This record gives sequence, C-alpha cells and structure tokens, in this order.
Amino acid sequence: VLATLAVVLALIFSPNVGLVAYLRKRRVILRRQHAEDALKHLLKEEYAGRHGSFSSLAGMLRLSDESLMELVGRLQRQGLIQTQGAQFHLKPEGKRVALHVIRAHRLWERYLADEARLPLLKLHEEAERLEHSLTPKQVDRLDALLGHPPQDPHGDPIPTADGYLEPPSGLPM
Repeated sequence: VLATLAVVLALIFSPNVGLVAYLRKRRVILRRQHAEDALKHLLKEEYAGRHGSFSSLAGMLRLSDESLMELVGRLQRQGLIQTQGAQFHLKPEGKRVALHVIRAHRLWERYLADEARLPLLKLHEEAERLEHSLTPKQVDRLDALLGHPPQDPHGDPIPTADGYLEPPSGLPM
C-alpha cells in the first residue's frame, strides 16, 4: 500500500513529468496562445481599418471578463498594446508578434493545402492549432520550403519575414 501511494504521489507531484507539472505547463501555453490570439485579432482589426476593443476581444477569445482584464493588463505591462479610451492599439512589439502568428498561420494553411492535401474547409482550424508552435526561424524555414508563397489558399497575403503585409485590395463584402 505504501509503495502504491508513493507511485501515485510521484505521478502527481513529479517536478518534470507529474500531473501538477503538466497542468502548470498547459496553463503557460494557454496564456501565451490567448495573448497571441489577442494580438492577431488587434492586427486584423487595424488592417481592416477598425479598432480593437474589449468587446471585440471578448467575442473572439471567449474569455470571462476577469480573464480578459488580466490578459489586457499583462499585454500592457509587456509593452505590446496601449489603450486609448475603449480602444486597443498595438505597439511595435505587439505588431511584430501578431505578424509572426499570422505569417505562421497562413504558411501552415499553404503547407496543409499543398503538401498534406488537407481539404480547404479544414485548413483554418488546423492552422489555428499549429500557428503557436513555430519559432521565427522555423517559420522562415517553412516559408523557404514552400518557395516563399505570397498568399495562403484563401488568397490572403502572407506577411514577409521583415514584417511587410500587403495592403488589402478590393472592397470588403
């Protein structure tokens, strides 16, 4: 019985592989994903000529008001966003992070369509999951592997390595 208890406790509390360590790591990953998704949303809003707000972030991230307030405060403390009244604006570092995530997302979509032959309707969901997994160097390698495509399979421009995002063309529907 004592040996079984020791094994159970080790499985729960082991510093690197235990359940508590796993939950801690998962929480850090989710916090980073929420931050990156918020920055990506704010950049897309700016790109479309709008301003991000608490309500637009709440609708997109589906977080409680308390969690969203904590996230916004963290993004401000990290120097990634600033507020002007009820509007949020990206600071240069926030824009850089957002462009990285959008670039990774659109390159993943291109890869999944061209190389993995994933159906068009499944590309976005899978790219949403994968976009947080690559470092800037890995994104550069994926871009090179794909031959530096200018657009994703939906026709959206892929940001370049130096952060250039082609301005929108045409009129929104």
